Amino acid sequence: MKKLLLFVLILNLDLSVNAQISDKVKVIVKNYPSRFTKPEKIASKINKDFKEEVDKVGAIYFWIANNIAYDVETLYSKKNKKGVYFTYRTKEELKRKEQKYNEKLVRSVLKKKVAICDGYSRIFKSLCDLTDIECVIISGSSKTVKGDIGIYPKVEDHAWNAVKINNEWKLIDSTWGAGYVNSELFIKEYDESYFFTDPEFFFYKHYPSDAKWLLISKTKEDFANLPLYYSEYLNSDFKIESPQIGVIDSSEGDKVIFYLNSETSRKLTYAFNNDKYSTRIEIKKDKGKPYFEIPKGGRKRGYLTIYCNNKAIAVYKLKPLLKV
Repeated sequence: MKKLLLFVLILNLDLSVNAQISDKVKVIVKNYPSRFTKPEKIASKINKDFKEEVDKVGAIYFWIANNIAYDVETLYSKKNKKGVYFTYRTKEELKRKEQKYNEKLVRSVLKKKVAICDGYSRIFKSLCDLTDIECVIISGSSKTVKGDIGIYPKVEDHAWNAVKINNEWKLIDSTWGAGYVNSELFIKEYDESYFFTDPEFFFYKHYPSDAKWLLISKTKEDFANLPLYYSEYLNSDFKIESPQIGVIDSSEGDKVIFYLNSETSRKLTYAFNNDKYSTRIEIKKDKGKPYFEIPKGGRKRGYLTIYCNNKAIAVYKLKPLLKV
């Protein structure tokens, strides 16, 4: 009998990866001006309209994600690759220079209405500071492209935030809440997946330089081994829980089997990187347990993408693994 590489895809319809911003907050913030000259003016309105910390943070996220576009031009410019450095003699001098830089950048973001992750995270913290919310900026590595699968996080290429609410730290990424970049073009698409996201799921795409901001016990190896997950996966009503390995051994068996913990009415398809079209997945049952099979087709290397309702949700890397 040929060996089969088994994967378990567990559907959990009640699992929520993040807290939702209340409709009350959204209705109020939608009526805010789309442009402000100073962060103090936004904070003043938020402080006036909301008393609860969670509502204030929700208002900040909602306004930023809906009114600040991603700066694709800066993303691909040489200026972005230079980084920001300060010369200083004392810690006090460094603090002054950082504050001056931060204030200048936040004003620029409000004026131009565009930013990269550094600008998003800084304006988020600035508004939190002005609304009495404890907030930090976190820098680290992101997992955003197929080539990241199996690669250890090394370069700081992203920044996000954490806020302390009711003595508990919550993770936030307002950059990805605003939309995404496709073929060097920013696609504006409000996404609440990255507001108060469960650390287990936030980890799928974020690895902080300071591991304490994982808020869970994970390693760089765990991060490297993850498949590539898309936002649609975080928004879906099912989660891939076991195993969380992104590299499929192409020399082990001739197909990949995904087991499901319940039936789904959603349209599932798959495609390898050289396929022109995706293939419909046929759900079968093994002793009452739903599953589907994906034949490797003799492929030794490549990528396997799973789609849900025509949107990519997860990618796996296919390659032969060395035997120890």
